[in-house]
Amino acid sequence: MRFLIDECLTTALIPVANQRGHDAQHIVLIGKAGWQDWNVTRYAVAGDFIVVTNNAGDFLKLYAAQEFHPGLVILLPSANRDIQQRLFAAALSRLSVVGEPVNQVVEVSLDGQDIVVNLYPLPEI
Repeated sequence: MRFLIDECLTTALIPVANQRGHDAQHIVLIGKAGWQDWNVTRYAVAGDFIVVTNNAGDFLKLYAAQEFHPGLVILLPSANRDIQQRLFAAALSRLSVVGEPVNQVVEVSLDGQDIVVNLYPLPEI
């Protein structure tokens, strides 16, 4: 799987993906810092990247309008690097079981100390 990590998240998510055999790029490291979310969406869909973000509101709207997309991973809440890494690792573990999240959202959140992973279709069928 290929992941495009939004600039609102740490670059430390790249090795989390790489250690599990996935390709990952970060918006800032590919020279696209400051890109509008619709540009990120277009780039990700064209490049077959799964976007990883914590900007749920904007990306859920953008992806709901897509007929096809390679998937979206949302890490909630906005948190420090260590928590982001734990949440992303949980998303990758779930994806290792269910496969590519085509037209789906993987939403990872905290419930106290527990990590909760939800998977749902988008756009809704």
